[in-house]
Amino acid sequence: MDSFIGGPLRLTGRVQESAWGKVGRNSRVSPMVPGHPDQARLAEFWIGAHPKAPSLLEFPDGATLPLDEALRRYPRALLGESVERRFGATLPFLIKVLSVNGEYGLSIQLHPTKSKAEELHRRAPQHYPDSNHKPEVGVAITPVSLLYGVKGRAALSTLFTALPDLRRFIGNETMALIAREGEDLEGVAGRAVFADCFSLDDSQTRACNEYLARALPKSPELKEEAALFGRLSCQYGMGDSGLFAMLLMNQVHLNPGQAIFIAANVPHAYLEGDVIECMACSDNVVRAGLTPKYKDVETLLEVIDCSHSLGGLRSPEVGVDGFHVISTPTEEFRLQILPESALRALIPENDAPAVVVCVGGGATITSQETGRRLELADGGGAFLPPRTGAYEVVTSRAMLVHGTVG
Repeated sequence: MDSFIGGPLRLTGRVQESAWGKVGRNSRVSPMVPGHPDQARLAEFWIGAHPKAPSLLEFPDGATLPLDEALRRYPRALLGESVERRFGATLPFLIKVLSVNGEYGLSIQLHPTKSKAEELHRRAPQHYPDSNHKPEVGVAITPVSLLYGVKGRAALSTLFTALPDLRRFIGNETMALIAREGEDLEGVAGRAVFADCFSLDDSQTRACNEYLARALPKSPELKEEAALFGRLSCQYGMGDSGLFAMLLMNQVHLNPGQAIFIAANVPHAYLEGDVIECMACSDNVVRAGLTPKYKDVETLLEVIDCSHSLGGLRSPEVGVDGFHVISTPTEEFRLQILPESALRALIPENDAPAVVVCVGGGATITSQETGRRLELADGGGAFLPPRTGAYEVVTSRAMLVHGTVG
């Protein structure tokens, strides 16, 4: 037990491969865990205690344990009484680095509420492996593009004006909702058109997508949509209803350092770029298009929230000692980023555990209480047990990600 005091303890993350990941050295994940084949699609790097890919925790004596097992063995020392009481013997958040290949993008998806996640897990654990919700925030490392939320009534009206033959694939009642004015109709219209899109049968979906393939390149006001449609239709084919659905969603672009919060039931899909994510510890995803994986359109249409517009965009706020704080309403995590330009900072003592991840050149974390030091390279992680004093951080051409319990 005494060996935990004064941390920091080294954490080694895990790589997840997926078709949508960037290939080999093109992936931002590649230098974080070297040694992968040149053609490996390195999609995600996980730091946390999720049982699908728990990080390896190294103690000062060199002994190691998967983080989820270590937390079960030593919950009070590694989590503290308050966090264990609230969340059990586990770390309630997970940090990831995503590297998204623009030729594929991610599926159109949403994450259910906690109560819905529990229901889905009971009903279909093979598709929903967790009983937890998954609110998440993403911070761009490189320029990032994503789909987020369903367009408002005015934007949908503009889309159907530019592509008039789309109206034959949408019900008259839905078109009437789009035509009517009123703030109370924003979410209603979006939900209706999204439901109509995913209610098309296979032949209607193909006919709709073939029309879009012809019409989008002729619409100068839809150049961005045309480019995206052309790129993703090559991967997913004219039978995927997600090709139509993505035109109904807001396309968002984040510059490095900008962030977006994705609440429960908000549809979204990362399209391209490298991003840091922090989320409640869960791997539950309800998918509906742009993927060969399991799709659950019925559940997605049951719970989808179309009222958010662009409400998830976040501007980082300057916090203590140069950290940039990303504000979210979640209780599972609080995320802050030390930008590369900061070079030095102090992490104050905390009653909750924290995870630190180095993104870039290198960093040194030193306990002010014991002098114990940890050197981190790109992708290196540190676990800071609760009530172990303050930590001094020195970086060299690196960004530092700091997550703790909210």
